[in-house]
Amino acid sequence: MRQASLAVCWLILGGFILSACGKTSTPTHLIPTQVKWLASFQWQALQTKQPEVWKKGLMKEILLSLGFQLSTPERVFVDKFQEAGISPEWPVFVFSIPGANTTIQVCMFGIDDEAKFVKILEQSIKSTKKTQEAINFMALSDRSLMTWAARVGVWLQTAEPSSAEALLKESIRLRALPEDQSLAKTLPQALPNLSKDNKTDAALWVDVEGLKNIPTSQWLKKYLPFPLTLDWKGSWVNLQCVFEKGEIQMKGKFHWGKPLLAYKAFFKNEVDARLLASLPIKKPIAMAGLGLSRESIFQALEQSGLAGKIDPQVSAATGMTMKELFNIFSGDVVLGVKKIREVETTEGDIDQKTGEQLLEIVVKASYEYVLGVGINNTSSLDKLLAKLIKGDTGLERQGDFYTLKDKENNNFYIVPRGKFLYLTETEEVKNDLLREKAPRIADKYAGLGSESIIVLYSDLQEKVRAKLPSSMFGKKNKEIEQLVKGIQTPFEALSIRLKPVADDNTSELLLAWEMKDKDLHALQSLLDHIVVENSFTQILRQPTAEAAQ
Repeated sequence: MRQASLAVCWLILGGFILSACGKTSTPTHLIPTQVKWLASFQWQALQTKQPEVWKKGLMKEILLSLGFQLSTPERVFVDKFQEAGISPEWPVFVFSIPGANTTIQVCMFGIDDEAKFVKILEQSIKSTKKTQEAINFMALSDRSLMTWAARVGVWLQTAEPSSAEALLKESIRLRALPEDQSLAKTLPQALPNLSKDNKTDAALWVDVEGLKNIPTSQWLKKYLPFPLTLDWKGSWVNLQCVFEKGEIQMKGKFHWGKPLLAYKAFFKNEVDARLLASLPIKKPIAMAGLGLSRESIFQALEQSGLAGKIDPQVSAATGMTMKELFNIFSGDVVLGVKKIREVETTEGDIDQKTGEQLLEIVVKASYEYVLGVGINNTSSLDKLLAKLIKGDTGLERQGDFYTLKDKENNNFYIVPRGKFLYLTETEEVKNDLLREKAPRIADKYAGLGSESIIVLYSDLQEKVRAKLPSSMFGKKNKEIEQLVKGIQTPFEALSIRLKPVADDNTSELLLAWEMKDKDLHALQSLLDHIVVENSFTQILRQPTAEAAQ
């Protein structure tokens, strides 16, 4: 079942919809505050920019990937969209309205030539128009209704069969929407900021809080409890997109809701690019970086009383106060992942009834990674390590590096190098950290930290996803595992950068989607790889009965 959350799929697939602002006013007052996402595109700009892509049915794929289900007559109408008197000056808006029993998908557009519009519609649907309360309408299927009046077309659809009366009632409600219930009045920042001057091709607004209840988010919470468990109320993202040969660039704003603003001071201005550049992984499959303010975090711990409570234990274990311990680090934290693989281990247990030892072969994920942190005070770090070696910690010095074994006898390598400290479980990575001439991360990855408080990078290629261990998904999420590993996409990689918080409580947000084919226009690549019924849209649907157990 296609849900409102399919707006997220639009983002994962790279936002292949185009938009441009028109010369006439747009019917944005019809968009209710209930919506959790809003996408917009301008069909004429789409057709002009990539005519061959348009001819292959891009308009259909836009609607399908945004949640519409198109019957054969509806597909015929969409194929004739450019001939149907639709205004080229108005953006086309697509959004969904969540309800108690069902979600309504809405496509809204302007009409320049109503006679031409009605003619194409009647020819495609093989039906005639009706009128009620000055609104023209036509049932397109048992779940879909087209309505139009005052030069505005509103196409409504539900996932399950619905009466034309119910959909018409919703269309009438939208047209009589009070100002205080219109998104254009209550949150004008959600509306697309598109113009030919800034060369923006697309726009997408998403209410971040509305994404947390989709099945994929529920699964991810097991592995990324932070930040998914934060209170996202009032937080939203507004992105403008530009499609180029071999890439898609998205630039916009992330608005920090009031609950999130409590964490605003925890970030400094950027992640240290030198720390990123020092990682001994030339091409990571995943990378993350944080630029944290140690002073603000410590101050928060002091104000909460937690610092005072644990300070005696910290001092006994490290010989330092909490403040001295925090002062060791600069606040820069980066993680680079080189490989992920599955390893078999034998785990034992005792049968409580028979006393027999039970052995089981368990497949676990093994990560070849390196964690790096910036050092503010190297002499204090040396004192800390010397203190830990003398204590009963298992830390041992081995020349220029240290080793530490955990309870499961896993070996960790700790490597101090100047103003940076590294942690890894892989001997090869440890050796590369110690070798001055060992390969280091490419400049394009290191540069992501510049003026960014959060950096994320992921290789999206099938050969990488296919190696993800099943243990990451669990036995009850086989459907999600198969989709994540098997989905074919045109993407090679995705990078995300979040800049410092400005005075208006927004941060500039930058996303870059690298396409596999660097010589092909991104729109063509997207259309060539879209498979509507076996795509990321499936991941965002409600889980199967087996997966939900």
